[in-house]
Amino acid sequence: MPEIAGDYCRLHSIQLLEVIISPVNEFYNKTSLTPATHRIEMLQAAIYNDNKWLSVDTWEAEQPFWTPVNLVLDHHYKIIKQKYGEDTELRLLAGSDLVQTMLNPTKWSPKFVNYITRTYGITCITRSSDTEVNRGDSIIEYITKEMPNQWKQHVEFIVDTMTNDISSTKVRAQLAEGYSVKYIVPDVAIAIIYYYGLYNSTAPTALVT
Repeated sequence: MPEIAGDYCRLHSIQLLEVIISPVNEFYNKTSLTPATHRIEMLQAAIYNDNKWLSVDTWEAEQPFWTPVNLVLDHHYKIIKQKYGEDTELRLLAGSDLVQTMLNPTKWSPKFVNYITRTYGITCITRSSDTEVNRGDSIIEYITKEMPNQWKQHVEFIVDTMTNDISSTKVRAQLAEGYSVKYIVPDVAIAIIYYYGLYNSTAPTALVT
């Protein structure tokens, strides 16, 4: 997602100063979540050669409890204002799957979503092939139909026109089933995954022909 957002900003003459990757806290209720130390290690290794504009921030992961997204954004906004100036803007970069869940009040408090959209705004990346299963609409059409008007003007959509069906969920499933994820995941991250045996993975056997 950062590369897609970077291209969009460059093509629209928007100055992109930094993309902050903030691994979620271990107390977030997700069964497939690996220890934060391993996720941080993988991310830092993966972006090692791109660290001029990509950064991995550990504040959220290091808290003694799960921190809601709005408070995480507040934390980073204070820092970037000190770093880049008072006029700097901060936006939440998210995939359409996450933004879609924001429309469900049983998963996201409307009060929090209202604060996030109106205070910071959301940059939503979606694939051109994405459709909302039950209605056949494109994801953008579905989200904008269901989203309150006061949020819409603060959500910016970027369509990734390259066919790409890769997702973290599918990568974890591939690993758990013993399939290779080479050329899908950076080699340095794969090495860490196999070293710790993450996602029920086992290192593949070498073949000689």
